[in-house]
Amino acid sequence: MPSATDTEREAYQSAVEAELPHLVAALQNWQIPPSLKHIRTGVKSYHNPVISGKLEASHPEVLLIELIHQAIEDNALLEPGETMWNGTATDLHKTLTNVASLAFARSASELLSSPKSTGIYLGRLAGDAEHFAARYRLHVRHGPQRKGIVTYLIHQVPDETDTQTQLSYGR
Repeated sequence: MPSATDTEREAYQSAVEAELPHLVAALQNWQIPPSLKHIRTGVKSYHNPVISGKLEASHPEVLLIELIHQAIEDNALLEPGETMWNGTATDLHKTLTNVASLAFARSASELLSSPKSTGIYLGRLAGDAEHFAARYRLHVRHGPQRKGIVTYLIHQVPDETDTQTQLSYGR
């Protein structure tokens, strides 16, 4: 409907106003399909996957994953032939902030201000291990405690098509 002149805009507004009661009636009579229902909010939320992915990429946990992948590639975290790292947040913090590459160590130091922050990020990664393993090919889980200190097991998932097999290691 054209709306370039005042007369056209008034006609447009009148048409919209005339339709509003019908829209309200349709919404009041509409039943939410079971596939869209949610117990807590009534309706399931929608998250655009592109936007969600971009937001997640800036999370410190994802930046830590990038550092871990780079350290694995540079043989700074795993020895050649090893597939799993086991240690504390302090161990990982020391390893990532003391690597040979000055630029890498600086990036790690900026992200990981202390072993405590490293432990917080590792804990979050371990808490949602399946998601991060599937999306970023890195599986982090809690390991056995060492003198009351939490340890972590980090395993790079080598092939996306074999994720389930890789996640079942050592359980």
